[in-house]
Amino acid sequence: MSVYVLIHGAWHGAWCWRKVIPLLESAGHRAIAIDLPGHGEDRTPLSEVTLEAYAKRVTSVIDGIDQEEVILVGHSMGGMAVSQAAEYRPNRIKSIVYISGFLFKNGQTMLDVIPPHPYVHISDDGATMTVSKLKVEDMLYNNCQMEDILEAISRWEVIQTIHRYFQLLTN
Repeated sequence: MSVYVLIHGAWHGAWCWRKVIPLLESAGHRAIAIDLPGHGEDRTPLSEVTLEAYAKRVTSVIDGIDQEEVILVGHSMGGMAVSQAAEYRPNRIKSIVYISGFLFKNGQTMLDVIPPHPYVHISDDGATMTVSKLKVEDMLYNNCQMEDILEAISRWEVIQTIHRYFQLLTN
């Protein structure tokens, strides 16, 4: 049995793993999905949302697991969080799985590596991102069933928000 720690991407929370967890558990594994600070149901103030806060949240989960090694799974922006957490707990990580995950060189930010997208507008200072709600299906959920798309969109609390993680640096 393995323990999987599932880390969501931008604009998501632990809820996005709801169909994956039963599959892992039916195969005899344990699966833990968490909300990163400022995401999902977590209400951490934006001013406190940093890569360090993400990594600390992940490591606190790892520290609370009895099993010696875990498998970290990072989706999209969650790749940053699992990479940093793995640096903090290298002896506790069996492997890391990146699902369309970001993996940066030291000093890079998401603004350095994400390609322009016709449905996303990032402000000149990199602090504000506007996403066309009408285009979210094409951008993020193009291989999903409509019921899953509608559920995901219903969980998006704000379509225009400040995302400091675009400016977060890897260590």
